[in-house]
Amino acid sequence: MEPKIAIVILNWNGYKDTSECIISLQKITYNNYQIVVVDNGSDVEDFNKLKNNFSNVKVLRSEVNLGFTGGNNLGIKYSLEEKADFVLLLNNDTIVEPDFIEYLLKV
Repeated sequence: MEPKIAIVILNWNGYKDTSECIISLQKITYNNYQIVVVDNGSDVEDFNKLKNNFSNVKVLRSEVNLGFTGGNNLGIKYSLEEKADFVLLLNNDTIVEPDFIEYLLKV
């Protein structure tokens, strides 16, 4: 069985970049993954657009900006509670190749 991978993306008022990142992740060839977006104290409008436009993505909300470490820790904690075998932290302005996870798992 393929290991379960949680891909954690931190968002702070960056809907455009974050949505482009999510769209690229939805095209990956690996099957056993979950996208977890941590909305790190963004405007409510930014958070709502993520929730409404990406129903297959888990969007966690922090009412305050926890900073880079605190926001990622929130996503990591959730991912481990959901029994992820690996947690991948990905910047929200990243666009991935469809087979990038297979290359990471080879290492």
